[in-house]
Amino acid sequence: MWWLIVSLAIFLCFLLFLYHIYGSYTQREWYVTALTLVGWAFCFSIILLLPNDVSISNSQNCQTQNCTLPKGALSQHAQKILWETLYWGTLILTTIYPLVQSYVVAGEFTVKDKLKTAIYQNVILYLVAGVISGILLLIIAIEKGFEWSQLPSIAIAMGNAYGLLLLVILLGVGLIEIPRSLWRRVNREKYLRLLYFKIVSRHNAKGDAKEDYEKYVQLLYKADQMMDQDDPLRVHLQTIFNCLPPEQDKMLGNGVPKLTYKWLADLHAQIKSSFFIKERNIVLYNQTLEEVLYLEDIIESKNNPKWEIVRRLGPENGSSSSKSFFVTLKDKSIFFWNVYVYSFLMIVLCGVSWVLSANIMWSEFSGVLRVFMDNPPDLSVPGITINALFNVNNILVEFIVLVSLTYLSICSLSTLWKLKIFNYYQIVPHHLTDSNSLLFSAAYSCRLVTPLAFNFLLLIIDNKNTVFFEVMGTMDIVPLLGETFSKLVPVLVPVVSIITFLNVYERLLSALHIKYFIYTEAIGEEQVEEGRLLVQRERNNMLRGQRQRIKLRGQHSNSRRVSSENVRTNLNEESTLNNTQPALSLMQRISAWLTSGPRYTSVPTEEGQFSQEL
Repeated sequence: MWWLIVSLAIFLCFLLFLYHIYGSYTQREWYVTALTLVGWAFCFSIILLLPNDVSISNSQNCQTQNCTLPKGALSQHAQKILWETLYWGTLILTTIYPLVQSYVVAGEFTVKDKLKTAIYQNVILYLVAGVISGILLLIIAIEKGFEWSQLPSIAIAMGNAYGLLLLVILLGVGLIEIPRSLWRRVNREKYLRLLYFKIVSRHNAKGDAKEDYEKYVQLLYKADQMMDQDDPLRVHLQTIFNCLPPEQDKMLGNGVPKLTYKWLADLHAQIKSSFFIKERNIVLYNQTLEEVLYLEDIIESKNNPKWEIVRRLGPENGSSSSKSFFVTLKDKSIFFWNVYVYSFLMIVLCGVSWVLSANIMWSEFSGVLRVFMDNPPDLSVPGITINALFNVNNILVEFIVLVSLTYLSICSLSTLWKLKIFNYYQIVPHHLTDSNSLLFSAAYSCRLVTPLAFNFLLLIIDNKNTVFFEVMGTMDIVPLLGETFSKLVPVLVPVVSIITFLNVYERLLSALHIKYFIYTEAIGEEQVEEGRLLVQRERNNMLRGQRQRIKLRGQHSNSRRVSSENVRTNLNEESTLNNTQPALSLMQRISAWLTSGPRYTSVPTEEGQFSQEL
């Protein structure tokens, strides 16, 4: 049982750390944090449950050959409770998440009004889902008859059908994009071109977000001029003002309609959203700029005989003789890692990921035989491997299941988390993911739980002697969404992967003359050059600011030295003229030294420049 406790502890630490990267325990609402962690926990929990379920199934199938259950394995009853909790928990959560999403983005000023707005916005969603469910129930009743005891199986079949379609798209894209993203990092020069291309988009997004934010702030201050001081809506207007940073200047504008509670609520929501998007785009631009500058320094230092990366910005490296042994070792280790080890590691990871992706695509495609053949041959690579270890080692079986399922989950979830839906949904690290996006990711992660487990089990085993299939039950009672549908749809995964590999989507947008920022070797040269010039301008500005700071520090040091000499001279003269006058105390000397000259601080601006403040 100790392995279960250790696994749960590692699992919990992983979830908390993951939320720390993308969310924030202090800046996000407590219920957003709780619901997001629960949704992610349900999604990632299949990585712990499914290997144990497969191992138990293998042990039961070979009981006549004196096979034993794995040590620490959960009982079938415990697994059944966990699978039922997992499925029905995710089903309930996916109905709650849209309501909470609408609540957190609402601009109303009271909890009651926010709830009313959230319910109103989700009525259409629930009505559409109800109509579709009613139509399916009617079809089932006409063709096969309907009993209320069949309702759970119908719900499972409908949820699994929607989840499988979603999984096909996300997994098909991820199987190509994961190896492709690793391959792009092998050649540092080509990856730098990609960053040049990306930073232009970051810069444009930063400018657009700033303009949108200033537009809404102009409306706010114009409304402040138009509203009487005794207006009952004044308290709500002040609430919106409290959302602004203290240094916000008043920017007047036109275009304010009649002031109503609804208009102020919409403006409140727009200002909160635009301010967060503006701050996020500024941080993303600065982070991309920092990555580009560091990568440029790495490329320039590749042939450095001292085995050190020379940073053109930041503190001086100094001479080797003035460095300690550990500092020199650290610098040479960083150089060795970035110049030699990093690219080799990316090649290895890229090769491994391509092998795993090819195995999964072939295994998904071979699943079509199960639809048209009663006893199809097992052509799935994970299935063949596990069957070969059927009577050998259950621990090794669990390990293979764990690795395969983890890679499937990474491919599916990475596509979901890299997806950007305008300004509505975007997952960004460094605590820059908003509450709505966190809940959206948790909701769709929950929708992937059952389809991911169902699809993976079809890849590796021919029987259904698992607790998972026992809980899911039969889905043949739903026309068009039964076993045939569940086995046939995953065949589309390699089709989506081929479309992604050939960049068919981007080519289609290009043929339709739709502007789409995607980098390939054939296009984007103009934007790459624009990014190179942008980075060069930013570097020059930062170097100019660095030189100014060094100059000011030198002036500060000279001023302190002159002041200290004046204090000593005056002290000697006073002591000569009047030997009875006491000398300056130590504290008085320190005070004179501290106040002898100006002090400067460097303030980074939005453009990555540095200004000097007196």
